[in-house]
Amino acid sequence: MVQGWNSLPPEIRLMILRLLPHTEPGWAANASVCSQWQAEIEKQNFRQLKVRSSRLGELEDMVRHRRPLVKHLWLGIELPSSSPSGSFLWSQDDRDNRVFKAAIKELFEILSRWDVGGELTLELSAAEPSNVRGIPRSIARRDGGDKGDALWGRRQSQFIDVSELQSYSSYTGGCRDLGIASLPPVHAVTRFVVRQQCHRLFRPRILCGLVTKLPRLESLVHGPWQGLGFMQDAQFFSDYHMVSLLKNHLSESIKTVSVFEDKAEAYPPWGFHRHVSFNKSQRLIRITWEFSVISIHLGHLSVAFMIEADNFFAACQPLVHVWYLLETLALASETLTSETLAYDDGLAVISKLFRRAARNALSMPKLRSLVLWNGSAGEACKFSYDRKSASITWEGTWDVPLEDAVIVCWERVVQKHRNGRESL
Repeated sequence: MVQGWNSLPPEIRLMILRLLPHTEPGWAANASVCSQWQAEIEKQNFRQLKVRSSRLGELEDMVRHRRPLVKHLWLGIELPSSSPSGSFLWSQDDRDNRVFKAAIKELFEILSRWDVGGELTLELSAAEPSNVRGIPRSIARRDGGDKGDALWGRRQSQFIDVSELQSYSSYTGGCRDLGIASLPPVHAVTRFVVRQQCHRLFRPRILCGLVTKLPRLESLVHGPWQGLGFMQDAQFFSDYHMVSLLKNHLSESIKTVSVFEDKAEAYPPWGFHRHVSFNKSQRLIRITWEFSVISIHLGHLSVAFMIEADNFFAACQPLVHVWYLLETLALASETLTSETLAYDDGLAVISKLFRRAARNALSMPKLRSLVLWNGSAGEACKFSYDRKSASITWEGTWDVPLEDAVIVCWERVVQKHRNGRESL
């Protein structure tokens, strides 16, 4: 005789329910099977919500009493289509800014009424539906059936294919005035994400202004662009202004900062140019200094391509830094390339970076993980320290022999962390 659902052991029933999201598109319809299925499926169904700006007004009715289930809210702001030529027009930029401002205002007014409790990630993205193939559903749930991630640059690789863009004017426009002062504070948000795939440049004061409206914010993830077209000359000033403002606006609640500045290697020749050498010395002295100050107050820091890892460690040494809170550190280093290793002194240069990192790690009593990495077309690599396994590891498409001096330096770190000294 066929046994019913309730005859199955509780652990088997739970395993089945947790496997449903990985089955096929439309799995959320199974919520109608029974009340137990509905309760469990809703946890997965409402965990991550993607909302188009044109349907923001429906968000409240859709969520209602399920607000505690929402852990990640991703707003896709729909920008009007650009001029056919793809050229940058100030009138078009003003229009886009009005659309962006209205969407942010409506979103913050909605979220200001959400109950405080638990964790909530707010992610912002903007795109012209005509710019990329594929349009997402108006309000989408995480049911495995939404094929619209391409529009907002959220493919599995997390990188947008710029060859699909019909124009780039939306990328060169920027958020200038969002009426920050009139926005209500949002206490529900604990993590704020603006990825590189956002087709609007967040001016530093706008980004920091939004941060001040999130008083419970614990984590900030930002992916600024590196040297776009005619704005290359302002690259240094934009980077410095952003980092300086972050330093002054980060509240005590923020413990995690992740900044990934795109290297712009894949940009097509008609609009994007990689910024190569603007004021490298100034970037070292000023931007790296600001990050070194910020890092003292954080538990987790990740910075890619806005600064060089070796410069960061060099800037910290004169200060006799002690990172009492820092648990994880990830920095990109363009020193880590097979081309560097090919030089006569290449191995010495790379080993010096590893030793300098170890010396700084001695002043990080809570450090659990340190990663130095690099990636470009055709190659990638990672040097990592893991406190739990008391090990250093090299992984990459090319090999680097770890010199004895490097191993000795990191053995000191392992010994110090093994002793569990929480104060220096």
